[in-house]
Amino acid sequence: MNQYCLTCIPGENRIVSDDFKCQCIENYGDNNGTTNICFTKLYQLSQLVIILVEDVKILNQLVVQLVQKSQIDI
Repeated sequence: MNQYCLTCIPGENRIVSDDFKCQCIENYGDNNGTTNICFTKLYQLSQLVIILVEDVKILNQLVVQLVQKSQIDI
């Protein structure tokens, strides 16, 4: 059954799209349709933190290698 929306349920952080569906507002998500309420996409921030931590680990390894080769002093 097709369902079209004219308004969305208050508090779910959704707006009516051009095709009359309640979509999450910008920068919000519903975990691929698994939740009724749209939440801010904090998981993207946590993914960025993981990437930064991995980059720091790589940089630390490079510094250790350079120190061991006496190419830099710390």
